[in-house]
Amino acid sequence: MALCLIALLSEQSGANLKLGVEPYLGYGQFSYSSAGSPEESKFGAILGGKGGVFLNEDLWVALDYHLGGPYHLEQNKNEFLNRMWGAGVGLLKKPARFWVGYYYDAEIDDVERNVLIKGTALKISMGYEYESKLAINIEYIRQSYSEGKYQGVSRPLTLDVNVVYVSLSSPLFFE
Repeated sequence: MALCLIALLSEQSGANLKLGVEPYLGYGQFSYSSAGSPEESKFGAILGGKGGVFLNEDLWVALDYHLGGPYHLEQNKNEFLNRMWGAGVGLLKKPARFWVGYYYDAEIDDVERNVLIKGTALKISMGYEYESKLAINIEYIRQSYSEGKYQGVSRPLTLDVNVVYVSLSSPLFFE
């Protein structure tokens, strides 16, 4: 799907195809709540990256991969990893930058209990890009989970996750 979009855009724009890659590293708060249990939160590291194509000078569409954790939660002493794949649109009006993304494949992996929780997420971000090609961003993610798998058996569940973090990124663009 993404390759078809890139091929279509490259034909329309001719030789002026501009590609972008933006790795990021962050640190922030992972908070979750489930029906009937109190909200719990932990701080942890976040690693990820975006890659895509520019539609014009300021607007780009990209795929985004996000990996957060491990988060060691107090209540059940388990270690959680948070992974997301998605796509979004970014607006780069230097020095300001904005991002809105939808993550169709969001997972929380409970490592000790071998439980995989699946859902979707939305992400919004705003930041400031310095002349040195580094950017600082404030990011918010709202994740909703409705299915958990334990030893291959799916079970319905309701889990809401909020992630707020600060990240440093290095936007690299190629023509």
